[in-house]
Amino acid sequence: MKNDLWNLTDQKVLITGATHGIGKAIADEFLRLGAEVFIVARDQDKLSSLLSTWSQEWYKAHGMTCDVTDVNQRHQLVEKIKIQWGELNVLINNVGPNFKKPFMEYSLDEYKTLIDGNMTTTFHLTQLCYPLLAVAKSASIINISGISSQKAFTGSGPYGMAKSAVESFTRSLAIELGSKNIRANAIVPGFITTPTFSKKYDEAYLQRAIDKVPLKRLGIGEDVAGLACFLAMPVSSYINGQSIIVDGGFSIYGF
Repeated sequence: MKNDLWNLTDQKVLITGATHGIGKAIADEFLRLGAEVFIVARDQDKLSSLLSTWSQEWYKAHGMTCDVTDVNQRHQLVEKIKIQWGELNVLINNVGPNFKKPFMEYSLDEYKTLIDGNMTTTFHLTQLCYPLLAVAKSASIINISGISSQKAFTGSGPYGMAKSAVESFTRSLAIELGSKNIRANAIVPGFITTPTFSKKYDEAYLQRAIDKVPLKRLGIGEDVAGLACFLAMPVSSYINGQSIIVDGGFSIYGF
């Protein structure tokens, strides 16, 4: 018997930065569960290859090249979604650049890259997508934050600032949009192994992180993807305005 509470069939989902890492894992899981997904990325070759693979598996997947940090391209993206679907059930703001250095070594341009890429992009794309979310019977906004919003790390000042702002924005959205049947929640990943993540840290650092995770392992993209799908399902319809940490327990222990 079909259980509509745990159903994503034909839900229309927009995911930014979904050709690799956490974004791709989220897109894969939504597609497996029957959703129709639209992804955006800057790399045309990766985008085309991924869409071709999904098409061969008979998934309903669409996409376009787009740098969502560019205001004009954000407008173009939302116009494309409007033409494609006319509505939107799920918006997942996943894109968010990150690099680390002591705060005294940041240039203002580097600071602006982190603030705009994580905070401004999330704010404006959500604002642009609001009319499409509002016409759906129910909708869910899922913002991908980061553990730097919860725990202090050397070199992560601007990134942590931006992700903290994303979570604050999420709570405001929950209040403003709840009466319109649009929920907003944030996912806060801890140490999630992706190709980009693995390039940033040496083995000693990663082992130090594992030692402080009660589950004694680093996370994988699917650990985040499962929660994203849950937050988009009717079964989570009373969860609103939350920042949910996915870190194996690291944040209750820490370095």
